[in-house]
Amino acid sequence: MAGRWGRAWLRLVSAFAGGCLLLGGVVACSDAEAGPEPEDTPVVDTSVDVDGDAAADGDEDELGGDDVEEYEHPVPGPDFDDEGQAGAEAAAVYFAELYSYVYATADFEAWDEISESECGFCLVTRQQVAEIYDSGGYATKGPPVVHETTSQLGNPDDHSYVVELRFRDSESVVFDAQGAVIRESPAGEVRAWFLVQHDTDDWRLSGVEAEAVADG
Repeated sequence: MAGRWGRAWLRLVSAFAGGCLLLGGVVACSDAEAGPEPEDTPVVDTSVDVDGDAAADGDEDELGGDDVEEYEHPVPGPDFDDEGQAGAEAAAVYFAELYSYVYATADFEAWDEISESECGFCLVTRQQVAEIYDSGGYATKGPPVVHETTSQLGNPDDHSYVVELRFRDSESVVFDAQGAVIRESPAGEVRAWFLVQHDTDDWRLSGVEAEAVADG
């Protein structure tokens, strides 16, 4: 594997092994390595909106009251059941949509199903979202607009792929329990790499790395 794919693979494997991953400026580490999150850290999410339960087991008061928006749960694309390259790309798109969905709802059921148990980014994202909602806050987010999806076979031994997504990320806003804005991130172009692999049952996410891309 050479060029940008080789570099992306090495970065993702190194980040996964070290327990720290980066997505759009949000650093997620395993518990042993995680530091305090800066107050002005932007949240870069992607999602599908309208309809759906605001949380798996909580009520409106626990999620910030009547201001919480409702979001439709993302649905995997038709290629998600494919065990090859097409399935890997569908899994990456689905995960990108779930990332913002959990920020907007604190519903972790599908997130937990697709995340590898040792994925540091997955675990800490879950912790960060739980902190928002446990304190009575909430977040809002719109869907991504995916421009390009490409992929490369990663490690044939574990049936993994590195999937690169280029998408327009919408604005995201995090509110406290009183409805005051505590963190926001403007819309922008993002390039993200997802390390996914297919086990006996389904696709799983092992790592993520992302960077902002200049508009234009």
